[in-house]
Amino acid sequence: MNLSLKHLTKKFGEKTVLNDVSCSLGEIRSLAIIGPSGGGKSTLIRLIAGLIPPSSGTIQLDKQTVLNDEAFLIEYRKKLGMVFQAYNLFPHLTAIENVMLPLIHVHHIPKETARKQAKECLQRFQLEEHEDKLPAHLSGGQQQRVAIARAIASESKYLLFDEPTSALDPELTGEVLDMINELRQEGKEFIVVTHEMGFAKNACDYVVFIADGKIIEHGASQSLFSDPQTTELQSFLSRILEWN
Repeated sequence: MNLSLKHLTKKFGEKTVLNDVSCSLGEIRSLAIIGPSGGGKSTLIRLIAGLIPPSSGTIQLDKQTVLNDEAFLIEYRKKLGMVFQAYNLFPHLTAIENVMLPLIHVHHIPKETARKQAKECLQRFQLEEHEDKLPAHLSGGQQQRVAIARAIASESKYLLFDEPTSALDPELTGEVLDMINELRQEGKEFIVVTHEMGFAKNACDYVVFIADGKIIEHGASQSLFSDPQTTELQSFLSRILEWN
């Protein structure tokens, strides 16, 4: 995965969330985006996913510019599997129907083939006995596993996770992070917005630190955590790691 951001700005009304961000990352397989709340992390991953348009600037993923054009975005998003912190499951659909839906309507896979692929993904994450349950009858951890199953069912090239563990208790957080790390070991390329510093350090090749709408520092994960160069990152890590 090769990611390049050039003068990327995103405004919501009068509020500037990302301010003239530029960054060119070499060939990496797993990227963590870290930083304080409200710094622009979730906005950045949504921009990369093509879910919202930039106010100005460009994004290139594997040297392909992400265009603000619906026909382009329909095809572009097929390469991405997105997992949100609030799961974003359809409440009126069962677990297996949630996994099947994008296979049928986005990737145009026949219904029976989609059901077979969905079953295989749910079995992989120990969810086969829950496939006919609605999200309201699943725990938070089970809902997030369904969301991850949905993201990988279409065999997307990239996985994007927006704080996938923020709504989970510590035990379930570890369970979901283990699942993501298992996907990494299988060769899946991903970008994750996370507050889990141990995961960012040990399971991601590269880290981008964002604060106040700016990329303050970025680098290989081990070196960035062991020798932060900016006072902003030093202060952030000291606060985050104080009680760990």
